[in-house]
Order: sequence, then structure tokens, then C-alpha cells
Amino acid sequence: MTIRSIGIALLILLATGSAPARAQHTEKLSEAEIAKITAEVTDGVVTYGRVFSERNPKGVVEGSFNQPSFSIGASGVAMNAPDKQIAQFETTMKRLADSGWEKSVFSKMSVCVLNANAAFASGLFTRYRKDGSEHSRGSETFIFTRSKNGWRIVSTIGHDAFKTVTCSY
Repeated sequence: MTIRSIGIALLILLATGSAPARAQHTEKLSEAEIAKITAEVTDGVVTYGRVFSERNPKGVVEGSFNQPSFSIGASGVAMNAPDKQIAQFETTMKRLADSGWEKSVFSKMSVCVLNANAAFASGLFTRYRKDGSEHSRGSETFIFTRSKNGWRIVSTIGHDAFKTVTCSY
């Protein structure tokens, strides 16, 4: 993952966030606030993975994503329309299921709280077959924003397997 990709994602986040998220100066968060946000964002990733594994594309889009949302990949940045995003998840889930996939589990998750309204989560995931054997592995980074419905994904960033983004405070 390049610094440029992270920069693009953060610009998108700032462009779609609330006015306080765009403020030049933010108040320093307490350790307790960072821990609470970290837990909430981690829960958001776990929920995304669970609903994805339930093969519920509408639930993934409506329950996990802020709208608008963006995908950043090797071919560039794409804005996701909810109906097209649901169709994309349907296609992906069908392709995975047809290849023997049963569920996906995130691991080695790193959450970085940037401010009270922005965080990212980056980690590895393993896909499993029904018999418990490994189907495949990958990595993904999510940019989250706080919304009226809780923490929601603003952007997903696909990248090389086994690469994650970490944070230091």
C-alpha cells in the first residue's frame, strides 16, 4: 500500500465527512476514547465479515457502508452506487461460493484512530471451505467515518495479500 493510496482515501474521507471532520485542528482524544473507537471500528469489520460470509450483499452495503463510498484498487478510484455495489457483492459471493468458499475471517487487524470521526482498519483475511480447509488469503484496508448510524466504511482499499497498514500514536 502506498502513501499515495492512503492520501487519496483520506482526501475522500475528508471530502465526504462532516464539517468537524474537515476542521484543521482536532482535539486530542483520551486513551479511553481511542479504545472505545477502536472497539467500535473493530466490531464494524467483524460485522462486515460476518454479513459477507452470510452471503447477504444488501446487508453488507446497507449495514456497513457510508454512502457515497469509494473503492481504491489497482485500476484507480471508483465511486460506489449502492445498487451497483450490491450487484458487485452478489457476483463476488457467487464466484467464491462456486469455488467452494464457506466463510471469511479477519485476523491481524490493526485499527488507527485518526480523530473522533475518522479511523482506518487494516488486516489479513482467510477464506475457508466447508470442511475447514483454507480457500485463500488476502488483505484489505477500510477507511471508516462516524455517521448517524455508527461507524461506517467510506472506502475499501484492496492491496497485495499479507500487506497491512499500521499506526503509531
